Amino acid sequence: MSTATRMFDTFPVVPPVSLDEYAQMLLDPETLTQGFRKLTTELGQLRATRSKEEWSDYVRAFRDHFITTVLHQDPFTLRGFRKPRGYAGDAVLIDMIYGSGEGEHLLAKATSVGQQIYEVAMTVPTIQATRGRRNFLASYLDEFCAQRTRPHILSVACGHLREAELSKAVGAEMVGRFVGIDQDRRSLRVIQRSQPGVECIAGSIEDLMESAIHPGNFDFIYTTGLYDYLDDEIGARLLHTLIRMINPGGRILVANFIPDVYGAGYMEAAMDWWLVYRQPEHLLKLADKLPGVVSKRAFRDSFDHLAYLEVQF
Repeated sequence: MSTATRMFDTFPVVPPVSLDEYAQMLLDPETLTQGFRKLTTELGQLRATRSKEEWSDYVRAFRDHFITTVLHQDPFTLRGFRKPRGYAGDAVLIDMIYGSGEGEHLLAKATSVGQQIYEVAMTVPTIQATRGRRNFLASYLDEFCAQRTRPHILSVACGHLREAELSKAVGAEMVGRFVGIDQDRRSLRVIQRSQPGVECIAGSIEDLMESAIHPGNFDFIYTTGLYDYLDDEIGARLLHTLIRMINPGGRILVANFIPDVYGAGYMEAAMDWWLVYRQPEHLLKLADKLPGVVSKRAFRDSFDHLAYLEVQF
């Protein structure tokens, strides 16, 4: 018996199926789907019922087990774990969630086991909610552009800006100016190739908050994955920075995953992907002291996995 297995045997909550058995299920095409889903569900249950210290201990033991080697045959899981661009949810990984774009070559090189794990992973609700976020933003852009004449739009931490590719309004050139800010110059080069009408600005949120970059004024500013990585202090400070760039009558939209989403245990244990989760009311508190607010609301997405903050000025 391995050291990792012994550590699990002494853990306050013993998995009903050992990690050895889960690993064997993942290696068998006939049982891989069932094994992955049971493992993901169980990791979520353990995360929800253990203290932070106990969960951290469990995660360390999990990564010492052979099952991690099996799961890392999936290029999606492996990229999150390795963080080649400094954080798990980079634009290439998000493209892998969309099943296209810059992640395709990584999927093509994966083992058959890795490809099958990826296919099953892409069916979980958290992934579906991420795809739904892209669709929601594209529709939001269309509706906003229908209400404004050639509005100026800013996406902060824009990644590959795939929602703009889906937007009918953007495609019809109904946007007066579309700006994307991201600290990853490689992501911006992808936008420049695929969406030449978008103005790209390289910079971090620190650059933005310290006025090292000056993107201009906008009718609509949004950021979708950024607040999943920001604490409350930085999140509130960034909102105060963004309102200085909002035109009268403009809007800000922020997205954030809610706590205890399905798959959070898998993300942390197998991918080393740790997010800052918030309920809608928590997002509202970040906007408590914003000046010039006409209205604000927070709401959940249709998948009940994401919270959105919308502020009207």
